Amino acid sequence: MIEQGKNRTEQSWLKIVLLTISFMAILGAVKKPAFASTVSQAKANPSQHNEWRAWQKVGQARLSIFWFDIYDSVLYSPSGQVANWPQITHQPTALSITYLRDISATDFINATEEQWQKLGFSQAQITPWISKLEGIFPNVAEGDSLTYVSHNQRGEFWFASNSASNLIGEIDDMELNQAFLAIWLSPSTSYPKLRAQLLGETR
Repeated sequence: MIEQGKNRTEQSWLKIVLLTISFMAILGAVKKPAFASTVSQAKANPSQHNEWRAWQKVGQARLSIFWFDIYDSVLYSPSGQVANWPQITHQPTALSITYLRDISATDFINATEEQWQKLGFSQAQITPWISKLEGIFPNVAEGDSLTYVSHNQRGEFWFASNSASNLIGEIDDMELNQAFLAIWLSPSTSYPKLRAQLLGETR
């Protein structure tokens, strides 16, 4: 029973941590009525939109909860500098997360929805956003990386496993792009310390 209790505790903390997983937006600016979103599945080996690989690091952070190391994250921009919130959502940025444990696509979706609820988005907004992301989020294994590249009105998801990096999905909606970024970069994020490190404000 002690072992079962420990397992339940680990699962509970992992669920809490997973609430942060899914890629950032200004709380006030994106609280608008529903919108028309378009998410397209990208081809496996695109030849464009990969300029973010040469961008400079803004900041980095590791998310850990007690004895759990969850992921390492790095924020990039062309100059290594970013604007304040919410202007940051209107400039090119890339948030790259390398996972330190296995996480399922279902956990990604559930965590994203819960974070948006915490940020104050309505269910009318969240439901279509989630339906768009369900066809993009992959299962990840320890060592895999997922990078979200924001280009103001649109965003791209890049997935790297075993050193092979592919564009796996695109979002063509400014509000959804902002809402995804908000999970990490909004002042209302659940993890302000991690946000400060990503923005280069602290180490």
